[in-house]
Amino acid sequence: MKKNKGNLCRMLRFCIWYCMIVGVIWGVCHPLRVHADIYDASDLIYADWEAIGELETSSARGWPQSICVTDKYIVCLINGAAAEAIPDTLIAFNKDDYSYAFEVTERDYEHGNGMTYNSKTNEIYVMPGPCLDKENEGNIYVVDADTLHWKRTFQSSSGQNFGGIEYLESTDQYVVSGGNGSKFRLMNSNFEILKIIAPRTKPPGSTYQDFCVTGDYIISPCYDGESKVDNYFVIYSLSQGEYLNTFYADLPGDDEKKEIESLCEIEPGKIMLGVGISNPRRVRLYVATLRAAYDITASAKNGTISASEETVEGGTDYQVNFQPNEHYELSQLIVDGEQVESDPKQTEYTFRAVSGNHSVQAIFTEIPQYKIKTKVIDGKIDETASVYRDEDWTVSYKPKKHYELSSIWIDGTSINIENAKDSYTFTNIQGKHDIRVKYTEIPSWAISTSVKNGTISDSIRKAYRGSSHTIQFEGKKDYVLYEVKVDGVKVDKKQFTDSYTFADISGAHNIQVVYIWKYLWVCALLGAAFAAFLIFYIRIRIIRRKKRKKRQEERELRAKELAARELAENENADDITENAENMTETADDSTEDTEDMTQTTDDHTEDAVSEEKITDSEETGE
Repeated sequence: MKKNKGNLCRMLRFCIWYCMIVGVIWGVCHPLRVHADIYDASDLIYADWEAIGELETSSARGWPQSICVTDKYIVCLINGAAAEAIPDTLIAFNKDDYSYAFEVTERDYEHGNGMTYNSKTNEIYVMPGPCLDKENEGNIYVVDADTLHWKRTFQSSSGQNFGGIEYLESTDQYVVSGGNGSKFRLMNSNFEILKIIAPRTKPPGSTYQDFCVTGDYIISPCYDGESKVDNYFVIYSLSQGEYLNTFYADLPGDDEKKEIESLCEIEPGKIMLGVGISNPRRVRLYVATLRAAYDITASAKNGTISASEETVEGGTDYQVNFQPNEHYELSQLIVDGEQVESDPKQTEYTFRAVSGNHSVQAIFTEIPQYKIKTKVIDGKIDETASVYRDEDWTVSYKPKKHYELSSIWIDGTSINIENAKDSYTFTNIQGKHDIRVKYTEIPSWAISTSVKNGTISDSIRKAYRGSSHTIQFEGKKDYVLYEVKVDGVKVDKKQFTDSYTFADISGAHNIQVVYIWKYLWVCALLGAAFAAFLIFYIRIRIIRRKKRKKRQEERELRAKELAARELAENENADDITENAENMTETADDSTEDTEDMTQTTDDHTEDAVSEEKITDSEETGE
């Protein structure tokens, strides 16, 4: 086991040393290319052009046509002759000190009006311009960037002849201009036309030279056919496809003729001109340093960033802002390919005094989640959830009907339920939690109901504490409310005509309701009035009969006295006696009538008493 460990360590050390050595060799053989653009094309107005060297052409009729910069050299193409098919010359100047390196003269590039360097293939692409041999129109010549020897020739798919070319490294595309600079076109890596970028303004007699692309600017030197003045810079926007402005280039020197044929950006913000000088014919190189524009490339994983690519003025500070997607946080911040120290909450990074291209990548990872377990007895509660760290989480709960909160336990500890009656909030979550909620049934009591001669709400078996219940009642047809008793005590029936509400219940209750026939009082009143009248009538009759009997007795007494007196005094005693007997008979008849009336009165009295007893019996039955 120890032996295996030793072998493993030696293998790891070997791998580390191998990677370091390979990295050094790669860095030496493939130096870092810093690409930058000029910040503002208007800087050309005030550019301070400096001549850094010149070289006579090998041909008396030779004239510089195009220039480009590779990883090692600044390459200038000298057209052997404008009207004769003789070999052209490619001259290499060392990139570090602009000194002459070597030159190659081997073939005719048909004027060689424009050329560009493709860093991916390490090749130079040469555009012919006006062709003496029409069969060469549309040709593109490929040259090895290290040896400047011709490699191959091919035609663009469109077959059109182009006079200027610039390679866009960032998109692996080409910008080309038509013969004598009529239009700019965007082409893919197979030289297929994608779109027309901008039509070039071309006053009569004007001539456009090669051009370069720096940032969003297309800078094309031209000869103005109207003013007969060389060395104008015409500026276009690559993204907008529009003409922007024209600036004059004031080059130092008292030469008879100085014509800008081509230009390229050799360092960030440093523009080099390839200028043809007459008498004698030679090529002169000018340089001017403008404000550089560097590219800040930004990207984010699982988040957003202020800009995917931004052009920044050299020497200034630039801040990149980034934001994670929801529930993500910064885990790595990679600047120029290396991870730098960062904070999970960090949302910005600043490049100080920008002097080169930079890249920044913000990598966000998902914030850890923790489970919030929930449980409830005799109620409902939010389901168990996974919650992100640092967040707050509220758990809501509610009881079953007629239940109330009894206890709450958080992570096994009981808490005061007064502070969490219907929800509990976990704040700044840093780990898992659990909550248990218990409800118990609310105390309840019965409410009993009863009614006579009507209907009433059913008795309530469970009336819960604090609740309210309304008891409805209604009498039979033709019956009216007589009394309402609540818990044995009469209440105002005028206030509670058809219902009674037990509010905020805290004990048992009962209610009794009585209805009576609405015509009972009328009948009782009429019966009592009739009985009183009958008694009064009978009493009057009795008094009258007594008075009549008394008068009758008085009449009989007077008659008897009169008869006795007449019998004693009157000689006709027999007549008097007979009359007296007649009167006696009459009195007897009257007595019999009186007895008959008395009997009738007694009969009526018995009937009245019987009716009163019947009435009392009915009331008692009710």
